[in-house]
Amino acid sequence: MDLNPSLNWERLRSVFYRSQTLQSIGHKASSLGLSVYLTVESNKTFVYSYAEELQLTISHERLPSIHIKSVIEDDHLIIIMKDRVRVYSSLLTREFKEHSILDQDRLPVSIWDYKDGIMITTDFRIYRIYHKEQVFPNLNFSLLLKNHWFTDKSKIVLLDSSGTVLICDIQSKQLKEFSGWSGWYKGCISENGFICLVNGKLNRIIIFDEDLDKPLIDFKLDELPKSIAWCGNDLICCSFGDDEIRLIGSEKEYVSFWFTSSIISLQSVSEGLKVVTEDHIELVSKVCTHTSNIFSIGSTSPGAILLDSLNLLQNEKNSPKAIENLKIINVKKAVEECVSAAGDEIDSLWQKRLLSAASFGKDSLSSTEFDATQFVTTCSYLRALNFLKTMGIFLTLTQFISIGAEAIILKLVEICKFYESFQIIDHMKRPDLIPLVFHEWSKGKILNSTESGDDELYQVIHGRALDLGVPLQLSKIADVAYLEGRHSLARKLALDDDNLIPKVNLLLKMDEVDAAIKEANRSMNIPVIMFLLLYSKRIMSNAQFTKTLITTTRDNNVYQYFQRHDFSFLYDHYRQTDDYLALARLIWRHGKDEGQESTALLDQVSDLYRKFITNPDVKRDKATIERAKKLSLYQTDLSNKYGINFYNQTCDETLTSLIKAGQRNEVKRMVYEFKISERKFYYLKCACLAKEHRLKELHSFATDKRSPIGYLPFFKAVSKYANKKDAAVYISMLTSLTYAEKLEMYLDCKAYGEAISLASHERDAIGLKQVLNRVPQNETQLRSLAMQQLHNL
Repeated sequence: MDLNPSLNWERLRSVFYRSQTLQSIGHKASSLGLSVYLTVESNKTFVYSYAEELQLTISHERLPSIHIKSVIEDDHLIIIMKDRVRVYSSLLTREFKEHSILDQDRLPVSIWDYKDGIMITTDFRIYRIYHKEQVFPNLNFSLLLKNHWFTDKSKIVLLDSSGTVLICDIQSKQLKEFSGWSGWYKGCISENGFICLVNGKLNRIIIFDEDLDKPLIDFKLDELPKSIAWCGNDLICCSFGDDEIRLIGSEKEYVSFWFTSSIISLQSVSEGLKVVTEDHIELVSKVCTHTSNIFSIGSTSPGAILLDSLNLLQNEKNSPKAIENLKIINVKKAVEECVSAAGDEIDSLWQKRLLSAASFGKDSLSSTEFDATQFVTTCSYLRALNFLKTMGIFLTLTQFISIGAEAIILKLVEICKFYESFQIIDHMKRPDLIPLVFHEWSKGKILNSTESGDDELYQVIHGRALDLGVPLQLSKIADVAYLEGRHSLARKLALDDDNLIPKVNLLLKMDEVDAAIKEANRSMNIPVIMFLLLYSKRIMSNAQFTKTLITTTRDNNVYQYFQRHDFSFLYDHYRQTDDYLALARLIWRHGKDEGQESTALLDQVSDLYRKFITNPDVKRDKATIERAKKLSLYQTDLSNKYGINFYNQTCDETLTSLIKAGQRNEVKRMVYEFKISERKFYYLKCACLAKEHRLKELHSFATDKRSPIGYLPFFKAVSKYANKKDAAVYISMLTSLTYAEKLEMYLDCKAYGEAISLASHERDAIGLKQVLNRVPQNETQLRSLAMQQLHNL
């Protein structure tokens, strides 16, 4: 059985610290990233993965300016030259961007040093180079050594040659100065903003927050450290000699860690401190509470007893004791401790033992007592973490969650670990990250395959996209190809994209307007189609636009509908496309709208319709046209005969005009010639006579014979166009109405005499009282008649 890991721990006050070997390295590392590290020689810079694969080599002699230093920031290679800073955005594609600051003469300023996006020039001016911004322009200072200043991007600490300590807050633009001391030669800032300074004259370390004169910690050292760094946010770490570091709690309290090879550098990380030696990297970190509870010698925490119970199960004689142990502890708490401790362990052996103990404990809990989600999630994360270890990337669970799965995947892609990226995605059950890997792989393929043709690259990328079987944004990849001058490849990839908007945007960028319109038509996205057509109309000549409209919108008439009120455009379009049916209907409709439905126009429409004899819709339209032609000729004859303008009237309007003119014989002729139904004739004549107030003629027309439309239309027409009292004569003819309805109608028409007669006939005393209440006081005869009839009843 492996020894208890706590045997290698060191205790400072009440907290345990430990040093764990992460990985060996084959080259002298000067700067560390998560997935790569940097080696700098006199004339070259090398970037290696932790699997010792060379990712990039930079020759200093081939740089455009004198090389000053090289660093790794967030896994990006930063090359600092005399007059510029080069940032490699991708190791995979070798893409980079250069940043420089120009002086008043438009010449690049000379760089003295650079740290974390902050540069200091040779004349001691400070710039945020990526923001092209000078900070504290009026500050006068001078530095003797490059380790006499440091920054955490939000604060800059300057150890001025005069002995003054300058603290520059970039966000608030506040400057604090502390003088009276001298001999400062080294310092660093923690993640939470604490500042540590080393005084070489006094052999002292001072840690403070806001005020150097009120330090949080101040103690004297026996010897000056070679380098200092924060171990997380907890302690300051000092290296002494080539093989020792100390975590210092106070002047008399510290713990030491010793290493088998010479220490090269210290690098603070959120989890603790990375110690870079000549041949390996170690992580010095605080032991979390749940981990120390489990592994501390003699611990009786629930997690420790649960792990001990699992060990007892390996011996059959001790199995009963293991079960008994579960009865004396809080099993839920024990399981949670083991799961959390497994996430903090780098050693996969202890991860498995802790998870096995957690699994053993949770089996004795019901689903209501313990939610197994955390256990399952931790197992998934640890599978991913252990897979990362095979590539030399060592992370704790907390680090992994803090960085995020997407950022981890991007870092793997940068070092060409595409297969491994898919494995991590599978472990994490994050298929949504597949397009990210595919995009970066495709981008690298396009940028690095200078010898391959467009067709060859398309087959490779298209085939891989089909294999993945997930939605992909191929337009983004097509844009990369387009910017590289691969127009054919870009067009094919864009057309393969299922996302319409990015596809259309790129096709427009490539000046492939017709292709964009065809894709929009295929999706039947009307707003996008209209946008593209209106855009085409603006940038094309009339001839080009007409050709585009004909070739790309053959299956829809969106633009024609949009321009439905533009007769000249539609007339030209239908003629150019030989759409004679649409042209005929356009001419006919336009003629009707303009009041020009002449015989000549109808003949023109008929000629166009003859081209579509077999079309059933055309047959129906032709019958309508023939009727319109017949009406037009008839109106000409009437106009000549009676001297009245009948032109451009509808059939109903023509018949109404004849009724107004009192041409009874002509009315009969038209009803016969145009097969106007009797019901329609009655409706038209009823409305016409009512409007003309020819009420006697209307009543005679209504009573000559039984009306085919009843007498309610007569009542309504007279009520609407004449006087309601005149309409009362038709109420008695409404045989379908009840007595109550008729009485109410008489009262509404103020025909009180007829209402009294109706109520008396029905011997309705209540109805008579209702009528009497409605008769005005000045109608004495009607009121007397009503009262007499009421008395009789």
